[in-house]
Amino acid sequence: MRCRCRACAPLALLAAIAAAGAPSAQEVYVEETLFTIPWGDAPGEVGLSPYAGETGERGGPCHLQLDRHGNIWLKDGQNLAVKCFSPDGEPLRSVGKVEGDIQEQRWGEWNWLAMIGGIRGYAADARGFVYLLADTFHQHMLVIDPSGEAVTSRADCYWRLIERRGEEKVLWQLEHETTVDWIGNLDLLAYGRLATDDRDGLYLLGEAEEQEPGADTETEWYVFSPDLQYLGKRPGYCCGPDGYTYQFDSENTPQNVRLHTWDREGDLVGTRRLVHPEGSWPPCATPCFDRQQNVYLPCPVEREQPEEVRLPAEVSETPLAIKSDYVVHKFSPAGELLALVTVPSVTFASDGLSSPVAVDASQGIYYLLPAADGMRVMRLRLQAGMEGGR
Repeated sequence: MRCRCRACAPLALLAAIAAAGAPSAQEVYVEETLFTIPWGDAPGEVGLSPYAGETGERGGPCHLQLDRHGNIWLKDGQNLAVKCFSPDGEPLRSVGKVEGDIQEQRWGEWNWLAMIGGIRGYAADARGFVYLLADTFHQHMLVIDPSGEAVTSRADCYWRLIERRGEEKVLWQLEHETTVDWIGNLDLLAYGRLATDDRDGLYLLGEAEEQEPGADTETEWYVFSPDLQYLGKRPGYCCGPDGYTYQFDSENTPQNVRLHTWDREGDLVGTRRLVHPEGSWPPCATPCFDRQQNVYLPCPVEREQPEEVRLPAEVSETPLAIKSDYVVHKFSPAGELLALVTVPSVTFASDGLSSPVAVDASQGIYYLLPAADGMRVMRLRLQAGMEGGR
């Protein structure tokens, strides 16, 4: 039986590349464990569903993000919160579901955080603002300030509007500046994709304002300044930390994959062709991007021998099964294959739209790895002097 362990899988793939005469990756990454987040429901812990849902997957931590300070964010779907940790694992924030009475509140005084029943997506900026696409009694895009309070519109003692703020400010501008009917219809943001850039701008992926013949996408990014002033729309389906946006060509085939790139003003700056080392692309997970416009494209590879992760009985009596890996293909802005790395594909239920990896300013690749004592935050560190794609 051919070995498919995480250490050997990249070597086997590199051998196949050399044999086929395809372009070879040249950058080298070194794996390291940064810290472990204990299992539990406290602010500095992450939850794990003891049972599998209808899809056969459990609820658990997912959707890694990094801000420009190097802090690590993730979605704790079991505890209905988004949590932030310092690079050395110190718990910094927990934003999400809170305990509170939601039955006897006056109109306009509802505690939206007490009403959260699910989090579809989130984004956080370096100032500490967090944006939650949350299910309450209805779907909401909650704006949470650095103190942990939901930002709501200001009204006088008679509940007459003084100033639109937070979600209402965003939706009011979308309603009046675009032709999309946004008010009361946040299902148009049901893609669950929000992003922030390194200037603390906010990007919301929603239904395209106009559908032109031959358009590559039915979605667009709606962009806001740090104080939530509407700046306009940008093409694409993915967003990088520098505000560049990306979209795969609608006429791609497994043998011919092209990726379009737009700058933060929405001008097309180039199209790169991504060549798979073995000639044909399988279906892949959502890519992510770094500040140098390198693309990290994860492709699943089934393991011949699943790995079981046994957990304490108080966490789960059923072991976790890791049945596949992601081979992450790193390409430069010119389309050059820079690196191949392998990370485990954790069988946790997520929104299905976030990338299984995140990338920092030094092109380090982060992922989550379950263990008996908690969820490990792992990093693949780029060896010094190996930076490509600059």
